[in-house]
Amino acid sequence: GVLRDHDGNWILRFNRRLGKCLVYEAKLWDILDGVSLVQGRQHDRILVQTDNMEVIGAIKESLS
Repeated sequence: GVLRDHDGNWILRFNRRLGKCLVYEAKLWDILDGVSLVQGRQHDRILVQTDNMEVIGAIKESLS
């Protein structure tokens, strides 16, 4: 994953070895890891971007 600031400038790049898994699972881990990294950096708002509609649906459902 990649973390960028509000101007789109690169802040941090990260990765995780997942082994064999579904793309859906890998995308969810990517988002979870990114959000976890942002939590300790004093950011009050974040924007998560993904091209996987299944992941977007799962996140929306979990927030409602």
